Amino acid sequence: MRIVLAAGLFTIGIELPKNYMWKHAKSLLAMVVPTMAAGWLVVGGILKLLFPTLTYVSCLVIAACLTPTDPIICGAIVGGRFAVKHVPVNLRRILSAESAANDGLAYPFLSISIYLTVESSKRVAFGKWFLVGWLYQVILGVTLGAVVGLLFSKFLQLSKRKGYIDRESYVAQYLAMSFFTIGVAKTIGSDDLLAAFAAGSAMSWDGHFNEQTEGEVFASVIDLVLNCSCFIYIGTPDIPA
Repeated sequence: MRIVLAAGLFTIGIELPKNYMWKHAKSLLAMVVPTMAAGWLVVGGILKLLFPTLTYVSCLVIAACLTPTDPIICGAIVGGRFAVKHVPVNLRRILSAESAANDGLAYPFLSISIYLTVESSKRVAFGKWFLVGWLYQVILGVTLGAVVGLLFSKFLQLSKRKGYIDRESYVAQYLAMSFFTIGVAKTIGSDDLLAAFAAGSAMSWDGHFNEQTEGEVFASVIDLVLNCSCFIYIGTPDIPA
């Protein structure tokens, strides 16, 4: 399931316009951080009312899993003929970017809840949250994804100038780069979902990749196939032998 999510997040990042994350950083920050924090606390309170035997911190652990916006479900809103006709393009882009960013940024909310549960000292819990939840998971994941995306973008441009690759080679990177990025991120233990989104955003930072793949529908087809395969696998009941 994480492979499908990472591939979807990478596709969202790489299909954003040139310098999109930098130009709309304030809007995304306002949409993601306070909205997620408020939703996390509210959902935790609702769970506490529904399950009074649980502590509020335990409810926050569950709430951290329910807070992020699903980018796959968001794709049903921002994609398709209905969305193209009725939803403005700037709104579709900001919704896609927000759903991708908050899916990766859910880890700090989960980690602080867990550390407050298992650690006897709040100082130790917040210290581990900052070092592991933010620096190692989020910051390292974003940095790793951005560096991989930028380097690979430069390699692609150099290979294009030398005549080593053609248009089809660019299209193939949707899967290759997403799998490579999440593989490296999982190996070192950082946030693979956020790394995949950062890699996609970095690869399209100068607009070169989007120019080479303009008009291609391969990414949408692969995303649809992966999503359908995943949900069919999850939804299919076990058949007794």
